[in-house]
Parts: sequence; C-alpha cells; structure tokens
Amino acid sequence: MTLELQTTSIGSLAAEAIRSPDFQGIVTNIFTNSFYLKTMKSDIIFFTRNTTRSPITVNLATNYSKIHPFQQFTSKAGNIESGDVLIHIKDAKIFHQQSINPHQLNPQFARILEIGSFILEIIDISNSGLDTNTLTHERISNFIQSTILLLRIKSAHDEFCERAPTLIGLGSGFTPSGDDFLGGFLAAYNTFATSLRRPQIVLSFDSLETKTNWISAKLLDCMQMRILDEEVTQLIRSVTCADENQFIFSLEALASRGHTSGIDIVAGVIIALSVIFDVKYGTNLTTKIAEQFSML
Repeated sequence: MTLELQTTSIGSLAAEAIRSPDFQGIVTNIFTNSFYLKTMKSDIIFFTRNTTRSPITVNLATNYSKIHPFQQFTSKAGNIESGDVLIHIKDAKIFHQQSINPHQLNPQFARILEIGSFILEIIDISNSGLDTNTLTHERISNFIQSTILLLRIKSAHDEFCERAPTLIGLGSGFTPSGDDFLGGFLAAYNTFATSLRRPQIVLSFDSLETKTNWISAKLLDCMQMRILDEEVTQLIRSVTCADENQFIFSLEALASRGHTSGIDIVAGVIIALSVIFDVKYGTNLTTKIAEQFSML
C-alpha cells in the first residue's frame, strides 16, 4: 500500500528544486518529526511536521513512516515519490520569505537587545556557546575580541573569513554551536551590511564542508545568504519595525529550538545587531552584551 503524505506549505526554493523535471534527491538524516533530503544538484530540502516555514522547507500535514536514510526520491506529475511513498506537493501553498528593510533601524531599540541578552542568561544554556565551561565559549570569546569588535571600526572582511574556521564544526549537537553562532551572526550582519556601505561576509561553502557535516554547512550557508526561516526572519525584522513584543516572542520561540541550536543562533543575531547599532549610531552596545555573555 502506498503511503501518501500531504503538505500544507512548501518553500519557494524547495518548490523550484522539486518541480525541476530532472529532480532527484536522497534522504540524508531522519529525526522524530523531520528529515533532510539532498538533491543531485546539492540543494537541501527540509521536510518537517513542525509549522515553521522557510524557503527550503516542506511542511508536512501528516505523519510519515517508511522513510529511511539513503532513500531516493524522484518527481512524478508535480509530486515526488519513492517506491511506496508519495509526497503531494503539487497543490501546496508556496511560502515566500518576508522581506526586511535594512534602512529601518530605531536607535531606541538597542536597549531591547540588552534585555534579550539578559533572557539568554537566565535560561538553561548548558553545552551551548554561552556555557562558560565549554571550549566553544572560549573560542567564540576569542573570536569576538579579535575579529567581531573590529567590525565596529572597519569592514574586517578578510580577518573574519580568515578566523571564522576556528568556530566551524565546534561544539556538540547535530549542528555544532560554532556553526549556529556564525549562522545567526551572518544572517543579521549581512541583512544590514549594505545599509552601512559594508560588503556582506560570505564564507566559502567548500571551506565549511571540510570542517563540519554537510547539513550544518548547508544551513550555515543558507543563513549567510539570508535564506531564513520565519522565526529568524521575525527576530531580525522586529528590530526594523521597533516591535519589542515580537522580538521577545521570536527570541523565546527560537531559543527553544533543538538542544542548543536556537540559543546559539540567537546569541549570534544579538551580537551582530549590536555591531550594527555601534556602527550606525556610535554606541558601545557590543561590548556591553559581550560582557553580559562573559565573553570579554
């Protein structure tokens, strides 16, 4: 009997990849409520029962079974199939990522970043990059002191790319803390870089893939290219909208992701936004928050 899976939403990039006439993909990893698929063109597609949407996500409406690692999928009449599994995506609603206006920054919103960093101090941060008992914390601290603080006075693009590999693949978990921190940082920094007349910082995917697992490398790459899920987008966008309630809500929702992934992503976003505020308004916010994180 064929297992037919229904979907509620499909990200714009996932739809583009799947609806390609020569689509082929292989399942790489399976979890309780989700699995990842790697296409023959090395695109990543995330299938999940969770409701959070992103450009690379397919949101499933039904529980899945009969899915196993290395299972191969091909396209069929706008849907995809593998043996006795058929995933209906043809009529799924396309999700397009919400835009962020990088020129809308309220200087008064800087104080909410301090509140956000305080929230991270009072929740369980064990084994994350904020845990002072980990090597990851030490490496992130060194990276902030040697590189990130430089971004307040110059682009420091070369220094960042040269020193970032010390964090890649560092830490426990399916997506290591160092990867998540860098992903959150680059997602936020690159969103506002052009408004500061700064170049975006983009790490070579080849260099990422040599130091961490393929999925973590692809997710970091998506984040630095500003291909973001709803929770990360809303966290960053709330700063441009001066929406304090949305910022706190998004932070709390994102911080609960995985064991440490959400915490590390949020920490990276907050540090990056602090740098943006320092550059744009001449504040000293990055130092204050880094001190709150015990990273100075």
